[in-house]
Amino acid sequence: MTIPNRPAPRWSAEVSAMRALRRALSITACLVAIAGCGASKEKQARCRAQADELGRMLATAERHDYSVSSELRATLAMRGDLPRHPEVFDRPTIYVQQTGYRIHDDSFPDVRALVERLKDIRRHDRDPRVLVLAIDARTPWPQVVELVRVAATEGFSSPAFVFAAPVPPDPPRAPIDDEIDKTLAAGSPGGLGNILRRTLAGCSAATRVYDDMMSEYAKTTLVNESLLVNGIPPALVECGCDVDVANVRAVLWRILHSTNATREVRFDADAPKRQIALPAQATWQDAAPLFVSSLTNAELVVK
Repeated sequence: MTIPNRPAPRWSAEVSAMRALRRALSITACLVAIAGCGASKEKQARCRAQADELGRMLATAERHDYSVSSELRATLAMRGDLPRHPEVFDRPTIYVQQTGYRIHDDSFPDVRALVERLKDIRRHDRDPRVLVLAIDARTPWPQVVELVRVAATEGFSSPAFVFAAPVPPDPPRAPIDDEIDKTLAAGSPGGLGNILRRTLAGCSAATRVYDDMMSEYAKTTLVNESLLVNGIPPALVECGCDVDVANVRAVLWRILHSTNATREVRFDADAPKRQIALPAQATWQDAAPLFVSSLTNAELVVK
C-alpha cells in the first residue's frame, strides 16, 4: 500500500523559524558579551593607569616642616638629593645668619649670648643631644664651625643641619579646586577631610582606607599619611575608579603636599668622625654639598 505524501504540519515551519531566531539571538548575545568584556578590560586598564599615576604623584608630595617658616626656608641651601623625612612639628631650631642667631622670636648677636638659651633648651628638650640648625646659605663657614663647637661643649653632640627641599609642581586644577580654595580660606575645621570623604563616597574600598586612617588618628592623634599614599590608589582599582579621580587627586595633594618642606642631615655622636675643612672665606652654600646623606658625623674645621 502506497502512503501518499503529506504536507509537513504548519507548526513544524514555525518551530524551524523559532530555532533560527534563537540562534541569531544567541550569536548576538555572544557578540555583545565579547564587546562588553572588551570594554570592561579597557576600563580596568584605564583605571589602573590612573591609579598608578596617582600613586607616583603622591610619592613626590613633600611633608611640612613646622619648625622653619617659609620666609626662613627661602634663605636655606637647596638640597633635593637628600631623602625625604616625615612631617616635622615644632622643635627648638636655631636660625643662623650672618648678623646673629634666632630662636623663635628671640635674637642673639653672637654665640656667647646664645649659650644660656642653649642650656635652657638642653634642660627641656626631649632629645637633649640634638640641636637643629637652619643656616642661611650666605653664613660664613667659620661662624658655622664656631657654633657647632660651642654647642658640643654644651652637650649638643648631634647637630641636625636643615636644608630647603625643591618643590614639585602642582597637578592641573580639578573642578573641586575652587571649593578647596574657599574651604582653606575659611579655615573650616576638618574641611579638607570632609571633602576627601565625600569625593571617595563612590568607592567603598577607598572610604575604608580613609576611615582606617581616622580611627588611628582618634587613638594616637597622629595622622598616618602613608595609609592614604599607599592605600588609596589600589583601593580605586578595586572599585573600578567609580569616583572622579581628578577631584580625589586634587584633595589628596592639598592634604599631603607642602611647599614648606626641608631635608636634613643629622650627626650621630657615637659614629666615627670625618673631617670637613674649608677656607675662611667659604660660606655655608659652599659647604652644603659636602653634607651628604651618608655623612653620620664630622669635625668641622677652618683651613
